[in-house]
This record gives sequence, structure tokens and C-alpha cells, in this order.
Amino acid sequence: MPVQAIAWSPSGAVRIVDQRALPEAKIERDLESGEAVADAIRTLQLRGAPLIGIAAAMGLVAGRGSCGRRRATASWRASTIWRGYSGRRGPPP
Repeated sequence: MPVQAIAWSPSGAVRIVDQRALPEAKIERDLESGEAVADAIRTLQLRGAPLIGIAAAMGLVAGRGSCGRRRATASWRASTIWRGYSGRRGPPP
């Protein structure tokens, strides 16, 4: 049974599966800020270079969305990450 290790929660937080609990339990945590994501990485709740990179990018976007502005939609966040990687506007090809 596949497990989605990271995703956006309905509230706009970064939802992770705490990998310290696997395989005995599946514990999901909602991280509301970049600092919370950084702490999850430091405490090994997230493991593996690809997942750490994705979590770091999502944490930056989550933190940006909560800086007194209206929380961004998941679509906006995805396009923001894409622009950051590619330097272009619009959705990925």
C-alpha cells in the first residue's frame, strides 16, 4: 500500500508522514511554517534527499503564505515553486 509522504493539507499547511514512527504507525503532522518544516528535517521526521528538498521548498512557500497576506492556494503555491526552479511564468510544460 503506497504512502504519500508529503502533501498540502486542506488548511494550507505542509502535511507530512512522520517517518520516525514507520512501519509500526502512520502519524501525519501538519506543519504551518518554514520553521516547523526545518525542525521536522532536523529531527529526522523527514528522510531522504528528494523528500527533504521538496519539504524545504514547500516550507518556504507555506511560510510566505502566512506573512500577513491571504493564504495562497495550492495551485498558486505549485506555480510559485515552478517559477522558482525554472525562472518562467505559468504551469510546467
